Amino acid sequence: GSLFFHLGFRIMTPPDNPSDSKYCTYCLGRFSEAEMTVDHVIARGWFPANTPPVAKWKVPACRPCNNHYSAIERDLIGRIAFCLDRNDPNVGPIVERALRAIDPDAGKGTKDTTHRRKRKEALRTEFGTISSKDALGVLPYFLDSFDEGSRTGVRIPAASLDGLVEKWVRGIHFIEMDKVVPADYDVSVQHVDEETRAEILAMIGKHAIVIQKGPGVEVKIVHVEEAGEFITVYLFNIWNTFRCTASVERTNSQ
Repeated sequence: GSLFFHLGFRIMTPPDNPSDSKYCTYCLGRFSEAEMTVDHVIARGWFPANTPPVAKWKVPACRPCNNHYSAIERDLIGRIAFCLDRNDPNVGPIVERALRAIDPDAGKGTKDTTHRRKRKEALRTEFGTISSKDALGVLPYFLDSFDEGSRTGVRIPAASLDGLVEKWVRGIHFIEMDKVVPADYDVSVQHVDEETRAEILAMIGKHAIVIQKGPGVEVKIVHVEEAGEFITVYLFNIWNTFRCTASVERTNSQ
């Protein structure tokens, strides 16, 4: 497996006033104004080119969190893009941007050209052959590619992917619920197959809050009660391809 270095500070006690822009939505730490930024919860580069001018989620975030997640977003989009349909008008431009990012000929100056070349060479080592759709680690929402004849896979670090989805949950929770995810709650990310996802939607779909951010980003949010504990479930549908589920529940509530 890969090494993944998480944030270099612990989750703090939730602020009394979470709307205070001096608190980071992600780590809950308090910072000076100079250390704070405004972060796009889902990076602008993840939205299809034909996305209408909709309000994209933005939250207060400390500079370390912003930089940390920005690096993950750039790395993941550069990998996931190879799993998308280049001919799909919704995601084709995202694929083109990812390819351009590793094209030395598109470099602006020697330093940029060198960086793109090194990134391209590094990515080459991340591809492999998938012999079975039941192979360990294959993300279920990309199985259609296997059925269509593809046998090439790209390695996507699990900790990075789950960490990014957790970031989305924390940011959207802050905006839509008007409060941060408390420190005594966990964000759990699941990558389930389409059949399981359909079962979840059948059970909670009619109770869900549906948020559309253009053709490429849909989030469904539902609150459920289980054994006296309240759980918030998030169902993401990105590009109508990348579908994952996450839940927010009290730590060790079971």
